[in-house]
Amino acid sequence: MRSVEEIGRILALQFDLPSPPSFRKHPQFGRNAIYLAQVNHEVRWFIKAQAPSACGEAAIAQAVEQLDLNQPPVLLLPAEGLAVYPYIDPLATLEDMARAEPKSALLALVMLARKCAQLETISPPAGLPIRRSLISFPLPTVEQVLDISPATRVLIQRIQASGLAARLDTAPGAEPVFSHGDIKLDNIIMVGGQPRLIDWEAACWAAPGSDCAALAAIALQVVIRADPSRPETAVPFEPGYAAAALIARTYLDRQSRSGVSAQRFAQLVATQLIHRAVNEAMHKRELSERDQLLLDLAADITANGIVDR
Repeated sequence: MRSVEEIGRILALQFDLPSPPSFRKHPQFGRNAIYLAQVNHEVRWFIKAQAPSACGEAAIAQAVEQLDLNQPPVLLLPAEGLAVYPYIDPLATLEDMARAEPKSALLALVMLARKCAQLETISPPAGLPIRRSLISFPLPTVEQVLDISPATRVLIQRIQASGLAARLDTAPGAEPVFSHGDIKLDNIIMVGGQPRLIDWEAACWAAPGSDCAALAAIALQVVIRADPSRPETAVPFEPGYAAAALIARTYLDRQSRSGVSAQRFAQLVATQLIHRAVNEAMHKRELSERDQLLLDLAADITANGIVDR
């Protein structure tokens, strides 16, 4: 990986600066080293640096530029392992919008689905990892899992007792496709009124429909989060189901050749909800109503589908 001094010299040359910018480390962590670059005491760029790689973030961002799907970069240098983006403060994500303007957040998810469906049609950089499944079924018994939170222990017991896992098929199939791999509320931002995906570090080959299924699952989470004061049992899910159904139809209409049926798509959505519930339970001592609600939604979608509700 390039040193900060080397990155500074590269940026000075690329942007014709009289001297290299100054840097400070960004608190976010991941597979990349992340820096904020200052010019004349003003933070100008958000920089992701990693060892040069055929499937690094810069190479991936370059591959998906044609879809207008990612945050527009100011500089991509895959051979140097550098992706440079304009610094935006604050960087408003759909996490913020989901609480303040849930209807706008649902619309953004539907808009994003149209582009995510196309992501499966382009050729990604070589060397992407293959994710065999989002979550392994059948889940291990609680006695086989060490070092988990009490909430996760209860959650796994409930999933096993419900028989839900046995009704899901999440294997990627014979031909996995290019996937962002980590679609969640805080990885979606709005740029010029358009939803964009950030943080492509987890890009991979995955089951067809995975990204759009993640968007459909998020639509249901948006209506849960919209009013924190509302009891979970009183959440009006109609807007979330309507947005999820529209996302499903968008994917199935655009990707009729992918071999994904409406039933299979519903299974993927249910799996995304379970995956989110397990992730959220990892840091808790007790399950919340929301955690159980995610399981209930997964069971409902598995039984009744998502497209024609």
